[in-house]
Amino acid sequence: MNVDLFKGEYIEPKDWDEFITKQNVIVIDTRNDYEVEVGTFKSAINPNTRTFKQFPAWVQQNQELLKGKKIAMVCTGGIRCEKSTSLLKSIGYEEVYHLKGGILQYLEDTQNKNNLWQGECFVFDDRRAVADDLSPAEGHWLQR
Repeated sequence: MNVDLFKGEYIEPKDWDEFITKQNVIVIDTRNDYEVEVGTFKSAINPNTRTFKQFPAWVQQNQELLKGKKIAMVCTGGIRCEKSTSLLKSIGYEEVYHLKGGILQYLEDTQNKNNLWQGECFVFDDRRAVADDLSPAEGHWLQR
Protein backbone atom coordinates (compact mmCIF):
# COMPACT_ATOMS: atom_id res chain seq x y z
CA MET A 1 0.00 0.00 0.00
CA ASN A 2 1.26 3.47 -0.86
CA VAL A 3 1.17 5.27 2.49
CA ASP A 4 1.73 8.68 0.89
CA LEU A 5 -1.23 8.22 -1.44
CA PHE A 6 -3.76 7.37 1.27
CA LYS A 7 -2.43 8.86 4.51
CA GLY A 8 -4.75 10.60 6.93
CA GLU A 9 -4.71 14.21 7.98
CA TYR A 10 -2.29 15.27 10.71
CA ILE A 11 -3.53 16.82 13.94
CA GLU A 12 -0.87 18.84 15.77
CA PRO A 13 -0.23 17.81 19.39
CA LYS A 14 -1.39 21.23 20.65
CA ASP A 15 -4.77 20.70 18.93
CA TRP A 16 -5.21 17.00 19.75
CA ASP A 17 -7.20 17.18 23.02
CA GLU A 18 -9.70 19.62 21.58
CA PHE A 19 -10.09 17.56 18.41
CA ILE A 20 -10.68 14.20 20.11
CA THR A 21 -13.34 15.59 22.46
CA LYS A 22 -15.52 16.78 19.59
CA GLN A 23 -18.75 14.96 18.87
CA ASN A 24 -18.58 12.07 16.41
CA VAL A 25 -14.81 11.51 16.85
CA ILE A 26 -13.51 8.14 17.96
CA VAL A 27 -9.92 7.55 18.97
CA ILE A 28 -8.21 4.27 18.14
CA ASP A 29 -4.93 3.41 19.82
CA THR A 30 -3.15 1.40 17.11
CA ARG A 31 -0.41 0.10 19.40
CA ASN A 32 -0.16 -3.46 20.67
CA ASP A 33 -2.32 -4.43 23.65
CA TYR A 34 0.60 -4.54 26.10
CA GLU A 35 1.50 -0.96 25.12
CA VAL A 36 -2.06 0.32 25.57
CA GLU A 37 -2.27 -1.32 29.01
CA VAL A 38 0.60 0.91 30.19
CA GLY A 39 -1.17 4.11 29.12
CA THR A 40 -3.47 5.65 26.52
CA PHE A 41 -5.83 8.56 25.91
CA LYS A 42 -9.13 8.87 27.76
CA SER A 43 -11.87 7.22 25.69
CA ALA A 44 -9.41 5.60 23.25
CA ILE A 45 -10.42 2.26 21.80
CA ASN A 46 -7.97 -0.58 22.33
CA PRO A 47 -8.20 -3.04 19.40
CA ASN A 48 -6.50 -5.64 21.64
CA THR A 49 -3.98 -6.66 19.01
CA ARG A 50 -0.76 -8.48 19.88
CA THR A 51 0.90 -7.23 16.68
CA PHE A 52 0.09 -4.55 14.14
CA LYS A 53 -0.48 -7.27 11.53
CA GLN A 54 -3.75 -8.02 13.33
CA PHE A 55 -5.06 -4.47 12.90
CA PRO A 56 -6.61 -4.91 9.40
CA ALA A 57 -8.71 -7.83 10.69
CA TRP A 58 -9.87 -5.69 13.61
CA VAL A 59 -10.94 -2.98 11.15
CA GLN A 60 -12.91 -5.51 9.10
CA GLN A 61 -14.67 -6.79 12.22
CA ASN A 62 -15.53 -3.28 13.47
CA GLN A 63 -16.83 -1.51 10.38
CA GLU A 64 -20.16 -0.73 12.04
CA LEU A 65 -18.35 1.01 14.91
CA LEU A 66 -16.33 3.13 12.47
CA LYS A 67 -19.13 3.96 10.04
CA GLY A 68 -19.93 7.68 9.79
CA LYS A 69 -17.32 8.69 12.36
CA LYS A 70 -14.28 10.91 12.32
CA ILE A 71 -11.50 8.47 13.15
CA ALA A 72 -8.48 9.71 15.09
CA MET A 73 -5.52 7.32 15.25
CA VAL A 74 -2.76 7.39 17.81
CA CYS A 75 0.53 5.49 18.17
CA THR A 76 3.91 5.95 19.83
CA GLY A 77 5.85 7.87 17.19
CA GLY A 78 3.70 8.03 14.07
CA ILE A 79 4.67 5.00 11.96
CA ARG A 80 1.68 2.81 12.81
CA CYS A 81 -0.60 5.84 12.47
CA GLU A 82 0.61 6.38 8.92
CA LYS A 83 -0.09 2.73 8.10
CA SER A 84 -3.45 2.55 9.87
CA THR A 85 -4.82 5.78 8.40
CA SER A 86 -3.68 4.64 4.96
CA LEU A 87 -5.51 1.37 5.42
CA LEU A 88 -8.75 3.10 6.40
CA LYS A 89 -8.51 5.67 3.60
CA SER A 90 -7.79 2.94 1.04
CA ILE A 91 -11.00 1.08 1.93
CA GLY A 92 -13.21 4.15 1.78
CA TYR A 93 -13.17 5.94 5.13
CA GLU A 94 -12.87 9.66 4.43
CA GLU A 95 -12.45 11.45 7.75
CA VAL A 96 -9.29 9.83 9.06
CA TYR A 97 -6.77 11.70 11.21
CA HIS A 98 -3.69 10.99 13.27
CA LEU A 99 -1.59 12.63 15.93
CA LYS A 100 1.41 14.24 14.27
CA GLY A 101 4.60 12.88 15.80
CA GLY A 102 2.69 10.36 17.89
CA ILE A 103 2.29 10.11 21.64
CA LEU A 104 5.91 10.97 22.38
CA GLN A 105 5.65 14.29 20.54
CA TYR A 106 2.32 14.98 22.25
CA LEU A 107 3.81 14.34 25.70
CA GLU A 108 6.82 16.50 24.92
CA ASP A 109 4.68 19.37 23.63
CA THR A 110 1.98 19.28 26.33
CA GLN A 111 4.36 18.55 29.23
CA ASN A 112 1.59 17.04 31.37
CA LYS A 113 -0.49 20.23 31.39
CA ASN A 114 -4.04 18.99 31.99
CA ASN A 115 -3.94 16.76 28.94
CA LEU A 116 -6.10 13.74 28.15
CA TRP A 117 -3.29 11.20 28.41
CA GLN A 118 -3.61 8.59 31.17
CA GLY A 119 -0.70 6.49 32.40
CA GLU A 120 2.72 5.99 30.89
CA CYS A 121 3.97 5.39 27.37
CA PHE A 122 5.76 2.19 26.42
CA VAL A 123 8.78 2.87 24.21
CA PHE A 124 10.91 0.36 22.35
CA ASP A 125 14.22 1.95 23.29
CA ASP A 126 15.53 -0.37 26.02
CA ARG A 127 12.06 -1.99 26.09
CA ARG A 128 10.69 0.30 28.77
CA ALA A 129 7.93 2.78 29.49
CA VAL A 130 8.19 6.51 30.06
CA ALA A 131 6.05 8.67 32.34
CA ASP A 132 3.98 11.51 30.95
CA ASP A 133 6.93 13.85 31.51
CA LEU A 134 9.06 11.42 29.42
CA SER A 135 11.20 10.31 32.38
CA PRO A 136 11.76 6.53 32.74
CA ALA A 137 8.74 4.89 34.38
CA GLU A 138 8.97 2.45 37.23
CA GLY A 139 8.12 -1.23 36.81
CA HIS A 140 7.35 -1.52 33.08
CA TRP A 141 10.23 -3.41 31.50
CA LEU A 142 10.07 -6.34 29.13
CA GLN A 143 12.19 -9.38 29.87
CA ARG A 144 14.97 -10.02 27.38
